[in-house]
Amino acid sequence: MGVYGPQKAPKKVAANICLSPDAIRELKTAGDRWQARVSATLRHISNERPIAG
Repeated sequence: MGVYGPQKAPKKVAANICLSPDAIRELKTAGDRWQARVSATLRHISNERPIAG
């Protein structure tokens, strides 16, 4: 894997969340880019039910 420099305009923000081991196992078993699938799922859920502020 290559080393990348800083992005001109960062498109993502690092976040730490705790997930159950079985959820992580299922995501990783489904293949590479599991973090992208988590992000897409969260985006989908938030579009269906906007988070109240």
